[in-house]
Amino acid sequence: TDRRKHEHAVRRRKAGASMTSARWLHQTPPRFRDARPDMIPDDMRAPWLAHRGNIIVFGATGTGKTFATYALLAEKDPQIKSWMVTTIDGAVEHYRNGNEHDMRRSKPDACGLLVLDDVGVDTMTEWASGALDRIINRRHERMLPTWVTTNLDPSDGGPLYQYLGNRAWSRLVSDAHVVLMGGKDRRQA
Repeated sequence: TDRRKHEHAVRRRKAGASMTSARWLHQTPPRFRDARPDMIPDDMRAPWLAHRGNIIVFGATGTGKTFATYALLAEKDPQIKSWMVTTIDGAVEHYRNGNEHDMRRSKPDACGLLVLDDVGVDTMTEWASGALDRIINRRHERMLPTWVTTNLDPSDGGPLYQYLGNRAWSRLVSDAHVVLMGGKDRRQA
């Protein structure tokens, strides 16, 4: 019986791994499906593997911020119950269409990891700013990691601060690891 239990546990683990891989493929846009963990910059990899706090990845257009994020997700996907990659507009729209008190795991304020991609590109309306503030605040209270990719400098008083507002910015950067992705626009190469 111990041998059968062990074999059953191995089959369950393998089934879980293949289901997770299918989830990653389903949720990942085709452009980023070639992302591999060995493409992750070292300074980004260490805090991710420790799974602590928020990560802000900033750099010029085309430096590989989104690609590196999907590479990290490819490595960490089996260990995360739920994750969502979206823009601020997408998160706010998802929030607007849901019941504010329904904390399903797929919602931007409750999923295991939320990645806000290209922060600063979307126009911030007053309503969107308030909704984003509530999302970030709830994630902060629950200690759920939020990753941000942006072209905006995250320093105090800088463009990211001005875009998000003091309250959301403070909660986002309070325990964030900031990664600068340098280099030229890889799309132009």
